[in-house]
Amino acid sequence: MKQKEIASLALSITALLCCTTERSFSQAAPVSVGHFGNVGFIYSVAVSGNYAYVADDAYGLGVYNISNPTNLVSVAHTNNGGYPYGVVVAGHFAYLANYDDGLRIYTISNPAKPTNVGHAYDAGLANGVAVAANYAYLANDSDGLRIYNISDPVNPVSVGQIYEDCSARGVAVAGDYAYLANGSDGLRIYNVANPASPVSIAHINNNGYAYGIAVAGNYAYLANGGNGLHIYDVSNPTNPISLGSIDNGGFANGVTVSGNYAYLANDSDGLRIYDVSDPTNPINVSSINDAGPAQGVTVVGPYAYLANGADGLRSYFLGQSAAPSLTTRSTSTNTVVFSWPAPTAGFKLQQSSSLSNPNWITETNTAAVVAGTNQVVVPRPAANQFYRLSYP
Repeated sequence: MKQKEIASLALSITALLCCTTERSFSQAAPVSVGHFGNVGFIYSVAVSGNYAYVADDAYGLGVYNISNPTNLVSVAHTNNGGYPYGVVVAGHFAYLANYDDGLRIYTISNPAKPTNVGHAYDAGLANGVAVAANYAYLANDSDGLRIYNISDPVNPVSVGQIYEDCSARGVAVAGDYAYLANGSDGLRIYNVANPASPVSIAHINNNGYAYGIAVAGNYAYLANGGNGLHIYDVSNPTNPISLGSIDNGGFANGVTVSGNYAYLANDSDGLRIYDVSDPTNPINVSSINDAGPAQGVTVVGPYAYLANGADGLRSYFLGQSAAPSLTTRSTSTNTVVFSWPAPTAGFKLQQSSSLSNPNWITETNTAAVVAGTNQVVVPRPAANQFYRLSYP
């Protein structure tokens, strides 16, 4: 697909509305725009800036330039041992869940030359990794949840560990809590306010096989193997409540959430997208399958990047499914409040006085996060104006 065609598709994800109306987005299937296939077996992908970092089995850590999502360019591969299953990027470092090699840390100040600076192995099989503040949290299979102090990335130090049945596959951290996708054991939640002494506070299991986990706001989204996607209310982490689930076949390996949508890396079923604006009733809105098997996914703006196993790395333009729902309301102070779900990075509010020959102008007012939504307040226009959300 040519770049100018993507630009025209990008217009179709915007919401056009008068200043006092509300409109939701219709859905469209994602479009495959980029592929790099000369790889081993990609399990996981993380994006930072213009680069995608992948956990690529025997090839180790792979780095791709994605500044043009239609032309993915391999810039580096490095392997210092192990077979990575998970990767996350924080600051100038990439953290690799390196299976039987443990935790590997690479400096990526120069993405074309990632350099191994730290390593730790304390039993187990590192399947997934999350980083929060000065700590790395490892989903370490039969070793459970293992926590490392990474304040000095050259010398990661194991400070905490807890194991409760089964095999830790994926981990997410939000605030003082770690959420563990624990295989056939389901979802485990730990208080990690003191990382040296993690405390088990909750457990819930709805069958399936918990492989991946994402947390957004008050909800945890579980990639639950053969049982598809499962959603939990974790507003009280000590009492997770099962809300909704959906299964369209495949095998849910990984999940990420952006705005009102959950994106599922669904093995032989490919990439599947669900509307989760009502967590009690997730709705299948679109899917795409390019060989696979899809293992992990991340979303940045209107693009999804899929760790697609032996097929390599795929990029998809998401069209309408990337855009959050834009709503408006008038106030008693003669202003209009525009809002859309948070977190949804990169989208900006624009206005035009005409749709026949639009000249879209970006609002200069900065969006503020209020009660889980991005909000922009503008003066009420004297005449009709049309507004949209646009991604640069």
